Amino acid sequence: MKFQVEWIGGAENAVPEERAAVASLRIFVDGKNAAAHHEEAGKQHDCLTVSVYGLADGIAREWWRIFGGRGKPVTLRRYRDGYALPDARMRFDGQQVWIWAEALAMRNPPVRFESCPLVSRTRADVERDLADFIGLALERLKEQGLKSTSLEQCWQRVLASREDATEAAFCEAAGALHLDPYAISDADADFITRAAREFEGESLLEFLSAVRNVDRSRVEATLEDISAIQGDETRLSNLREIAAETKGLVRQQSGQWPWSLGYQSAARLREVLCHGTSPSPDSLSSDIPKMATWFGASPGMYKAEKDLVGLLALRRDVEDDIHIVIRKSEPGDTLRQRFAFARAVGDAICFPDGGSAPVNELDSAYRQAAGRAFAAEFLAPIAAVEKMSKDGRDVYEIAERLHVHSEVIARQFENAGRIRSVQSR
Repeated sequence: MKFQVEWIGGAENAVPEERAAVASLRIFVDGKNAAAHHEEAGKQHDCLTVSVYGLADGIAREWWRIFGGRGKPVTLRRYRDGYALPDARMRFDGQQVWIWAEALAMRNPPVRFESCPLVSRTRADVERDLADFIGLALERLKEQGLKSTSLEQCWQRVLASREDATEAAFCEAAGALHLDPYAISDADADFITRAAREFEGESLLEFLSAVRNVDRSRVEATLEDISAIQGDETRLSNLREIAAETKGLVRQQSGQWPWSLGYQSAARLREVLCHGTSPSPDSLSSDIPKMATWFGASPGMYKAEKDLVGLLALRRDVEDDIHIVIRKSEPGDTLRQRFAFARAVGDAICFPDGGSAPVNELDSAYRQAAGRAFAAEFLAPIAAVEKMSKDGRDVYEIAERLHVHSEVIARQFENAGRIRSVQSR
């Protein structure tokens, strides 16, 4: 996302900072000008006349939410401060920043913006573009004799935090909770510290983003339960070794799509488990304890249901062992638990060195997306799904045979081309 700014003098805005920062503004998303718009009368414009102070100030104040939050996009319209702005959005999944613009029709003022297609950029590129835009605004303010503005003070704090890895990690964690790290309560800071004892890095951000609106006391109780997880009831003693062997068969590359990693890893794991031959889907029992024995659980010992608030499942690394726990659910909902179990195993396979990690409902977080793709292909491999379809079985019959929800089978058909392209490499 790039900003093109042409300053306009002589504005009549009452607030000095806004008056100094009036400009013609263009916002480019993959080369398309998201700021281009049509007036109600049909007249077309290729820029907006706005004060960019509010936009720059909003980006600076929510810097850590932009790069720390997972799942929900941030829209520039949050910072429009009374001016018309396109609905340009950013969403960071932990690997790439996804940028696009939604079509938008406004009544006041009566303007219409077109959409811009989805594009991905590296975090470094987006940070540079946003920082350059803030720097332009600050330079203009200084030229107009305005120093020590709230924007400058906020941005200086952000810059200082970015220089300290530990402080930056804390700020991102606060951003995952949609909190201002520079005005955070002791209780919120303590909660982040407590969560950081169980998770770190990307796993911490995915955990906090998912529990942001969940009752804090219940989440803290879950963290206490998590800290005590160890022993044969949850241990998969062979999973770490299996993950290491599988990793050597997966072609990993920078900027890899999460579904690419998940689909590849699932196919390679099936080969490892069957020593080079693909196992029959029916050999994966619907019974989770029996599935767990594939990964080293002691027969008859695996009992891994807990009240996991904010989680569907959990991968917990304890020394050299990996423990998998699933959330208690209503009787008869074993398919949901089975898929969550496979997702947790998938996290260990896809990220063997990634440490403890949550499995949750976040839509647009890299590890969660990779785990969903892994679980779908591991439990319902596309080759088996298509064979059953050719044999005349419908989606529901295939789902029943493979012990998954019908939605999983529908998604496998939908993503068949992706899966084939990944597995043919």
